[in-house]
Amino acid sequence: HATVPTPSIPNGIGID
Repeated sequence: HATVPTPSIPNGIGID
């Protein structure tokens, strides 16, 4: 649940 967006998952959801 980080605020850093990922290439696949927006808003960084999925990364803690």
